[in-house]
Amino acid sequence: MSASGGGQPVVILYKGHSEFDSLNTMVDHWAAAFRTRGLRTEIVDLRLPDAVGRTVALIRREPVALFLSLNGYGVPKPGQGPGFYQETKAPLFIYFVDHPVYHHQTLRSEVPRLIATFPTPSNLRFCRGHIRDGLPLLHLPHAAAPGGGQPTPWSERDIPVLLAGTLREDPALTRARWIDHGAEARDRLETMLAAHVAAPRRALHEIVVEVLNDPQAPIEMVQTYFWAVDTYLRSRVRLDFLRAAEGLPVTVVGRGWDALLPAGSPVETLGERPVTELFKMMARSKLVLNLLPPYYESHERPFQAMAHGAVAATVAAPWLLAATGADSLLALSPDPAAAAACVGEALTGDDALANRAANGTAAFLSGHSWNHRLTRLLSWIKSVAPGCLDPR
Repeated sequence: MSASGGGQPVVILYKGHSEFDSLNTMVDHWAAAFRTRGLRTEIVDLRLPDAVGRTVALIRREPVALFLSLNGYGVPKPGQGPGFYQETKAPLFIYFVDHPVYHHQTLRSEVPRLIATFPTPSNLRFCRGHIRDGLPLLHLPHAAAPGGGQPTPWSERDIPVLLAGTLREDPALTRARWIDHGAEARDRLETMLAAHVAAPRRALHEIVVEVLNDPQAPIEMVQTYFWAVDTYLRSRVRLDFLRAAEGLPVTVVGRGWDALLPAGSPVETLGERPVTELFKMMARSKLVLNLLPPYYESHERPFQAMAHGAVAATVAAPWLLAATGADSLLALSPDPAAAAACVGEALTGDDALANRAANGTAAFLSGHSWNHRLTRLLSWIKSVAPGCLDPR
């Protein structure tokens, strides 16, 4: 896919294997944002045969301004060398949507002119302190694309509460299996969990590093412990809310829920859906839940909810509250019973909820679309890679 630009160099974006097509949809949104600035784009699908060969042919034929990778699409792993990126002077920009601990191999790639952004400032600090210092890094939060067409009138929205997310395993079973890794590992994980409960908004990586008590701990060890606690907490937050939300009309999109919900639960489970179908459901929803541990300060779900005219109900991270305003979302307590009670109370005040939804959409349109993120990105790129986006 490309757009002519009259001498304008091309921005190359990558697609890859993406659960529910979520990241690949973000690639489309990024490409659309670049095109609104008159920049040409080419999307390379790495799942197709000879994608690398076609990319090499492209960079030898066209002046390349920038490569854009989501979460590491198209980035050689350490030891694989710089690949074809040594044939061009264009920067390789990685827009990370996850914590850097999950991408330490990508961040240590030998690709020249590597630059990256992370969704929270604490992610940047962790990357510099534990993975790789010296990379140009920027805090660039998640975003969303405006919902297409006319928004569904509030009175016609037929999904009171929507939750999207997969439950990979019963969190109780996950925690019980920690002993399989030995008593020392189990005790460390339990200590990390207790520290999180005591300070739920504290960055999880700080807790992990503190409990390991080894400034030279390999990043692979840090990742293993971080993943174990993070995976458990992500599942527990969602399941505990649904168990506490007895009687609330919640619709759940994602696999793994049916066997763990109580018999007779009013929760409607719909299984997996691609993200484009999820967006259509958001446009029919009044409340969209963003149930994550409170150390997640930025996530795409609240902005997607606002973009589709729904109220984002989320654990109130300080950054998100400051970025959108307290009257633009529904701030939830980390306590599942209190969060469920808050959602139930909000549903009883339909006019107030409609006003909150309108405020959220206005906040999104004023500062949290992909076009807004691109404005910030382009300003930064001019400082770290001057001239790369100039006409040739």
